[in-house]
Amino acid sequence: MIRIYLTLFFIVLLPFNSASADTGDVLKKFVAPFYGETSRKTLLTGTLLTTFFYTTRKTIGNPLQKDMAEDRPMGNLAHFGDTMGQMVPNLAYIAATHILRNKGRNRERRNLMFETTLFTALTTNTLKSVVGEERPSGGDTRSFPSGHTSNAFAFAAVVGIEHGKKWGIPAYALATIVAASRMNDDAHYLHDVIAGATLGISYAYGLNALNKKSKGSVGFAPYEDGGMFSYTRSF
Repeated sequence: MIRIYLTLFFIVLLPFNSASADTGDVLKKFVAPFYGETSRKTLLTGTLLTTFFYTTRKTIGNPLQKDMAEDRPMGNLAHFGDTMGQMVPNLAYIAATHILRNKGRNRERRNLMFETTLFTALTTNTLKSVVGEERPSGGDTRSFPSGHTSNAFAFAAVVGIEHGKKWGIPAYALATIVAASRMNDDAHYLHDVIAGATLGISYAYGLNALNKKSKGSVGFAPYEDGGMFSYTRSF
């Protein structure tokens, strides 16, 4: 429920977000994963992996998830993963770059994290409502895709784009902990977390490519949208 309220909070702030005002086309941002080379490849690869693990769920994904849910190998780390998947690092990054907005590229960084988090969350929640997959625990029908995972990988991808390997690798490690915690807690299947990761990464790279295109690629590396950890910017 808290993720729904946070998503609504982001929607309310959308008109005040400078990047959105620059493009003036919110609908274009919904399909941002189709704009950049890296985002398209991520979306295609993630879709294929999601499809594979869904079609083989009875032999691969479900037994793996069931074993994790029964053994609970993550222990207290799962609670940490659950917390980090509720937009906590995303909001912290937005707050930090807002406070430092007059220094360097922090305004653009804030906008990228804001938009990536918002559009990833909107798409994730739309798919949850449309697909209606029951959770492994049977709690509700909002299993596909994993919202915690999409939030976490949206954060990780933006950090990787903006700050390179030094900060990107720890951010992706955190996102992986979040994804694993969802299976550990009997909340999601393997294909759910793969789909969530795909959405988060695709939106980060797609929006980055879209924003670069709208700004004439000024000040960016000579790639369409860059690959994972392509940039070497620092805090």
